[in-house]
Amino acid sequence: MIQIKHQRPLLALLAACLGLTAAGPPARAAEEEAPAHYAAFLSGSASPALLRAALKAYLGALSGVDDFPPIPSPDTGRPAGPRDEPPPPEWPLRPVGLALCLKIDGRIRACEGGPEPAAEQLLEAVTLLGERLAAVRGRRRPEAGEILSGTLEATFILDPRTMSLSDAKREAGTVGLDLGARGLIIEGAGGIALVMPGEAGSLKKAIRMARQAGAVKSFRKPSKIVSFAPARAGSAPFLNP
Repeated sequence: MIQIKHQRPLLALLAACLGLTAAGPPARAAEEEAPAHYAAFLSGSASPALLRAALKAYLGALSGVDDFPPIPSPDTGRPAGPRDEPPPPEWPLRPVGLALCLKIDGRIRACEGGPEPAAEQLLEAVTLLGERLAAVRGRRRPEAGEILSGTLEATFILDPRTMSLSDAKREAGTVGLDLGARGLIIEGAGGIALVMPGEAGSLKKAIRMARQAGAVKSFRKPSKIVSFAPARAGSAPFLNP
């Protein structure tokens, strides 16, 4: 029987060329499974629990009230107690960026979020964003009566791609930066502004929205632009959430 020396290094090299590792399948396989994880989150019990926490935090920040009326249990009709509370929602795969937006009459009126997780735990992250959302400016600020007719929408921020302004201008309108499918996080001296997919229509308008939000100062250019792919985390109306 003929033996080949250095067989293991050769096999390791072959595995690397094929995109395989000793630990399991290629990383690409995990990426392909990601949509299923986020779809399962959206259709499961974690999504309503996430949005309820967001509503509680947002309304509490607006009114200064920490308590939030309990939702009647669907089985008994009585107010839900501790035993009825679902477990805290968890990240579908791993901590990622999260966006929380207020939408009224089909239009986004305020958004808060970023490319990095606001907290290690998902429940804490959405609570922080709900509190911050109450102070966000930039789009037309809703009146108190309008808010009750609106909804909160949560979106996971996936596949963040950082680029300069010149790169963004070059890619605008192409598959690489399709503003109908990808959102933007625009950073400037005043902070960051979130522009959701389909909201701006053009890079120029997105930058103008960032200036209105105070993230980019007048006559200044954005210091960084991050495009991202959205994955819905859920939505809930203020009335009968």
